Amino acid sequence: IILSVHSDESYVLRALTAGARGYLLKDSAETEVVSAVRAVHQGNSWFSPAIAKTLLEEHVRYLRKRGLEDSYD
Repeated sequence: IILSVHSDESYVLRALTAGARGYLLKDSAETEVVSAVRAVHQGNSWFSPAIAKTLLEEHVRYLRKRGLEDSYD
């Protein structure tokens, strides 16, 4: 789990590439940190909401770049 002040995608992607299973911002509530530790201990991932949004936006950009569009149209 990474606990960082940095929320831009380059930091997050480097952390994930290095093997991080969670990424929290330093302003995260204590309960969020505890939930993250429990989730990662159980084999899951955990991201602060702002980080989850960043990852989702990056994934959408990646799909669009590859020409993959929403299949629900």
